Amino acid sequence: MVCLETDAGGRQRVYNIRRGVDKGSGRPWEGFDMVEDPQTHQGRMLALVRSYLLPQGFPDSVAPQYATYMGWRGVQYFFGGAMSVFTTKCLLSSLGVAGRHSGEAAAAINWVLKDGAGRLGRFLFARWGRELDCELKQFRLAGDLLMEAGAALELSTILAPHAFLPLACSANLAKNLAAVAASSTRAPIYRTFALQNNLADITAKGESVANLADILGTLAGIMLSKGKLPMVPTFVVLSCGYLLASRKEVDSVELPYLNRARLAYTATKFLGSGVVPGVKEANKGEPLLPWGRYHQGRVVLGSRVEAACATPADLHHAAGLYKHEKFVLCFRADTKKGAALVRETWKKLAIALPWNSDPGSEYYRKLLERSKCAVDSLYSDFSRQADRQGWKLSQTMLNPKEARLLKLQLSV
Repeated sequence: MVCLETDAGGRQRVYNIRRGVDKGSGRPWEGFDMVEDPQTHQGRMLALVRSYLLPQGFPDSVAPQYATYMGWRGVQYFFGGAMSVFTTKCLLSSLGVAGRHSGEAAAAINWVLKDGAGRLGRFLFARWGRELDCELKQFRLAGDLLMEAGAALELSTILAPHAFLPLACSANLAKNLAAVAASSTRAPIYRTFALQNNLADITAKGESVANLADILGTLAGIMLSKGKLPMVPTFVVLSCGYLLASRKEVDSVELPYLNRARLAYTATKFLGSGVVPGVKEANKGEPLLPWGRYHQGRVVLGSRVEAACATPADLHHAAGLYKHEKFVLCFRADTKKGAALVRETWKKLAIALPWNSDPGSEYYRKLLERSKCAVDSLYSDFSRQADRQGWKLSQTMLNPKEARLLKLQLSV
């Protein structure tokens, strides 16, 4: 056995050595044979439920009272949903739409036009909860774009009244996705403003400002609707104002912890000038679009062994370099991607005899060694400067994947 790893669902994978001889050149080669725990239909269903309903790392990643709180919250929303149908029936009755099946009609209208599509969107969006923590600004901006897309779909119902139901459902789905993004990112943003343990006060005042602005905007909308303004150009102007304000709002936030984009920007500046940029500069330089140069999509944290290393020899070399660290940094020459294998529990590595080595990968192994030496010599200076600049390195948000090494045995 070469190594043993596990994922968030508790499934384990055993990697063994597979050896052979190339028929053409006669050279020996090595690879991985992987044996994975079988997964039943029940196991797949439980993994799916965990991904949508439980935070990543549950129960270790949350306080003990989390389960109790969420249980009672679910009960509260159950009664709220039932009450919504009941009150909708009363509204229909007050309009003269009453009869033996009015309760069923109210439930159908409530589900299709509001609850069904909208709450389904909220439910599906929950799977990306961890990404919301790490890429807060990006998701906030994406949520505002979704809000405007939903508004555009609502506007289109007047142009295509025969397609009212699918357009209304799609609009509500987009708007609820936007609402989840806004509500999930609001608290972390407010937390950066709270300097005197006054998060609740800041939240209350922030919502008051938003509600007041919403009321004024509603009044302005009423006045605009009474005028004979062209519909589409007016909507475009209002949408541009909304999105411009959204971008300025996001740009004004200065988050004092490093996510992948800010870490890449900060490290690049440090390697180029020897100076760690401040919180304000790095937040200003952080890209808010997925194709930004500092998103570092070629580095996978918490990768599986088979994706990180092409051969046992590559794993052997990387593990030898990082035998005292909490991770093993690898680089695959064929995919041109770097990966960090993260340990769950770490035992001393047993590294003994040399392995067969592919000469084509030696160049990248030398680069990996030089990278390790550079990090060892520069990190202490980087850490000191980052601390002086106000970075909270203990709160770094890099969002690793959930594969973890349980055991690594490299003796032969």
